[in-house]
Amino acid sequence: METDKNTLIQGLIKQVEEALHRKPTTPKDFELASDTISRQTNVRLSKTTLMRMWGYVKEDVEPREFTLTSLARFCGYASWQNFTEQYSIHGDQQSNPIMQNKIDVLDDLMPGDQVRFTWQTCRVMMALYHGAGNFEVTYSERTRLRKGTTFSCFLAITQEPLFLSKVNIDGSEVGAYVCGKVNGVQFEIFKKNH
Repeated sequence: METDKNTLIQGLIKQVEEALHRKPTTPKDFELASDTISRQTNVRLSKTTLMRMWGYVKEDVEPREFTLTSLARFCGYASWQNFTEQYSIHGDQQSNPIMQNKIDVLDDLMPGDQVRFTWQTCRVMMALYHGAGNFEVTYSERTRLRKGTTFSCFLAITQEPLFLSKVNIDGSEVGAYVCGKVNGVQFEIFKKNH
């Protein structure tokens, strides 16, 4: 069953709030949200646009695709289309990530958990944790680390480069790999129901 657009927009709003670590409720909040989104995406969405999206300003205007894509990119997706595809696959799971500043893999993850890493605005990698520091890529966009790639990683820190070892792409070990050399990575953890 296809998810309707309003449900998708509400799911995106929820993820933006999680990425902002707050729910905007005042004009000042929307101004701060606009500044934060602008800093991370290099795209300026006005506070009025955001106020309309959140229903703070009541106008019967559907958000433009540019606005939706900008917010999706802020949450680590490549585009609005990419968000809608991922939302239809993962549903509510996507709207309840655990946001934190670092992952100490052996302490913070359990086998079956997934981590979505994003860097350079449009690079996305979803990795399934198998235990003992080992991951397998389950989704990839605009990165060499395509689906099926395996790697080891023991620590991830937000806005720092992500260092991977024992990287195996298509059956060939390529050794080490660094994601987000320039601005670092962002990540979200999706816990399996253990």
